[in-house]
Amino acid sequence: MRQLIYDYAGGTIDDRPIKSINPGGLSMPHLAADKLDTPMDFESIVAAGSSLGSCGIMVVCEGVNIVELARRTMSFYREESCGKCTPCREGGGWIEKILERIERGEGQLSDLDTIERLTWPIERQSFCPFGAASVWGVRSLLKLFRGDFEAYIQQTNPNGKAPELPVRPIYRPDTGDVAPKVRV
Repeated sequence: MRQLIYDYAGGTIDDRPIKSINPGGLSMPHLAADKLDTPMDFESIVAAGSSLGSCGIMVVCEGVNIVELARRTMSFYREESCGKCTPCREGGGWIEKILERIERGEGQLSDLDTIERLTWPIERQSFCPFGAASVWGVRSLLKLFRGDFEAYIQQTNPNGKAPELPVRPIYRPDTGDVAPKVRV
């Protein structure tokens, strides 16, 4: 991959160091920078922990906000979901909302375990491969850069304050009137 990135693609913007490489498009697991010398063949990429997928290589440089990258990834997949199956339709939206909350500075360290837990039913119980592919990238970012997620949460929410939970909406406001008697 090093030859492809540096010799054929011209390297990274501003020659920034590489943080991770996504060798097969947005849905494939990211590889850490130490895998840069992995040959670009199916077997080698799989042995390194990813897949070639569409072969759309994405290079993530140092300085990129990993939380934002994960949220943007889930936003894309949530938007593209057909909505037919519950794990993909609902789970993707839940992960996106958790990542948005983390980005706003309302995240808690326990959110990372929740995201991890949510990825498994999406992968295993969606009707088509789209559901599985929608979580591989985020799960790999969490695995490779959990420290970055934790540092972001601790920096933006140092007291670990939990977000306020929304109050259950009242669909029929209480007017104080006694309900009319109904004849059956």
